[in-house]
Amino acid sequence: MEDLIFTSDTHIARVHVMKTEAGLYRGYVYLRRTGDTQQGEQPYQTDLDRERQDQAGDDAKELAFKLLNEYEF
Repeated sequence: MEDLIFTSDTHIARVHVMKTEAGLYRGYVYLRRTGDTQQGEQPYQTDLDRERQDQAGDDAKELAFKLLNEYEF
């Protein structure tokens, strides 16, 4: 799964899914302010490991939208 990008007026969220050592998948969201470089991204991870990559991606998308709404000014 390629990284997905979601934006608000003030922030950019990059969604990424990685395979864990246990063979499951976990979603990550990297959040940064619009105009900042990727090195300024804050990492957040979903709460659950999932058996399928698409499930982990859905969890990460949900987290991304939640974070974008929380940080919207």
